[in-house]
Amino acid sequence: MNVANSMTATCGQTRHDNIEPFARAICERELRSMPDTPLAWLPVLVERFWPVIASELVAGLRNDDGDLVPHPVSVGLTAWEDWLDSQ
Repeated sequence: MNVANSMTATCGQTRHDNIEPFARAICERELRSMPDTPLAWLPVLVERFWPVIASELVAGLRNDDGDLVPHPVSVGLTAWEDWLDSQ
C-alpha cells in the first residue's frame, strides 16, 4: 500500500487530502540531491514540480519512503493525466 492509499484508508479522506505536504517534501529532497540545483531556486522548483510527485504517489508509483518504483513511462503519463483530470 502506498502512502496516499494508506492515508485514505486510515483517515477516511479523499485520495488527494494532505498529499501536498508529503509530495512537496519528496520533491525538495530530490531537488536537493541534484548537485547543480541552486538553493535559491528550490521554492520555485518545488512549486512547479510537486504535483508530479503527488500524481505518482496517488497512482502507487512511489513507495512509502517516497522512492519511485519501477513502472513503464506510459503508466506515469496516465497517472499525470488522471491527476490533471481530478484537479
